Amino acid sequence: PRSQGREFAPQTWSITVPDAPMKFHVIKLADAPAPIGEDDSVSLQFATENDGWLSINGRLWRTDNGGRNWEQVRLPRSKSNNQARFITTQYLNPNVGWITTDSGLFRTNDSGRTWRLLKRSTGVGTDNMNRIDSFSFAKDGMHGWIIESRYRPLLANEVRGAPHSNYSSGGNHILSSFIKFTQDGGVSWKAQTIKPTWNSLDSITAIDSTHAIAYGIAGVYFLDGNQWKPAESVSDGENSTSSCLDAACGSGCRIPTTIQFVDSQTGWIANTNGYVGRSMDGGKTWSDISRDLWQGYVDHMYGVQVQFVDHYSGWGINGNGWLVTSQDGGTSWHIVNDNRWYAGMFFLDSKHGWAVSNDGIFKIAEDHRPN
Repeated sequence: PRSQGREFAPQTWSITVPDAPMKFHVIKLADAPAPIGEDDSVSLQFATENDGWLSINGRLWRTDNGGRNWEQVRLPRSKSNNQARFITTQYLNPNVGWITTDSGLFRTNDSGRTWRLLKRSTGVGTDNMNRIDSFSFAKDGMHGWIIESRYRPLLANEVRGAPHSNYSSGGNHILSSFIKFTQDGGVSWKAQTIKPTWNSLDSITAIDSTHAIAYGIAGVYFLDGNQWKPAESVSDGENSTSSCLDAACGSGCRIPTTIQFVDSQTGWIANTNGYVGRSMDGGKTWSDISRDLWQGYVDHMYGVQVQFVDHYSGWGINGNGWLVTSQDGGTSWHIVNDNRWYAGMFFLDSKHGWAVSNDGIFKIAEDHRPN
């Protein structure tokens, strides 16, 4: 990006966390490159303290100076020969990354200037649909997973109706999620064993080359060898279920906003229904840590997000869209800034964090200067 940006004066908020006062600088770096509404799809990520990517409603921008300037990334063309709409992205480093569009999964080795098609999506919106809903690669760039949605025949013991959500036009096939694995960066893929799902898996994350977590309306699944299994227990604060975070929730409110692990055992999940869960056993069981994230809640439910830089220190966006932080693994949360709602955030480490709202792009840093 080479366009000129304005410099903004830093704004500082103070919070107190147990045993140590902490001050944070919240510095506006630039205006948002496009308007952001309350229900818009927004994703923010950085590979280094300078190189980052921001998506807003199917469009993608890149920065190479820490968020001060943003340049729109040209995406591969779609089947209709128009510019494709971006769905998800992951960058391994400033040059190497992957994206999914309505046409399939692509890889770039030159910061998005050119793209190579790795796996095609076909028949979106039709009975022969084969759509890539999510993907994730491990840090080695070779091992990765995709979630594919396609129609399958109803099994002998399945009866049409709830909780199934999407049927073929003839009614004898149901849309289900399948998971495939690659060991060569996405050139070839092999199916992994998973029980046919009745609803969708919307997101997947690679923990390392042999561990991953998938999550969606169908529930939470963890990888055991080459087999995907539903979580054994998921607590929502009142009860536990074997496969879903909120059994009474409708089909549109358990889309994941966060699936993140700091090692093979410890991780967090958050969703658009406001649930946040923590696992200490690689995703087999989950405990509810949502309570503090609803402090001060008024009347609009935003998709709660969380991200941790280690086992203890984390950041989040609560039910009001406010910026919050935790220093005890998510057991308690403390409000950092409650004068604007944020649509997305990303922390590279404890010293480098960013957040985005309709008001702009912000850098967040802990103030280590002596009082």
